[in-house]
Amino acid sequence: MGLVEGEFGSYVLISAKTGVGIDDLRNAVRSRLEPLMVDKRYGNSKNFNPIG
Repeated sequence: MGLVEGEFGSYVLISAKTGVGIDDLRNAVRSRLEPLMVDKRYGNSKNFNPIG
């Protein structure tokens, strides 16, 4: 386990200046939120896309 992971848990490296890693960040957020969301139209989170 690396120093950063040991201190903060899982993480995603991004650059606000260049945009590198932004897609990885979106995917990480989506993977953590999807299990918690329910779309009333579909009844599950599989077809719900909260992040464009």
